[in-house]
Amino acid sequence: VFCWPSDGKVLTLQPGSLNFVDGAVEQYRRDQADAEASGPALARLLSEIRRARARQSAAAAKATRLALLAHSMGNHVLAAGLLSLDNGLM
Repeated sequence: VFCWPSDGKVLTLQPGSLNFVDGAVEQYRRDQADAEASGPALARLLSEIRRARARQSAAAAKATRLALLAHSMGNHVLAAGLLSLDNGLM
């Protein structure tokens, strides 16, 4: 499990305000930026897993698969992490 920072707020409509959508969009964008900024940290974790697997015997490493599963905002973290791995930063 990999976690990243989020505002984690429940959106509520303020009495007398119709500005719910603007607030929701702004909060989503902040959470998205936090998720994308966490990509390099995920890349470091994946690199450590790769190094640990390399220390295993060849047969054990070949038999072990790594499945990556992301949901919702986690897809932004995963995409940013894989980009970090792919661009040679890790």
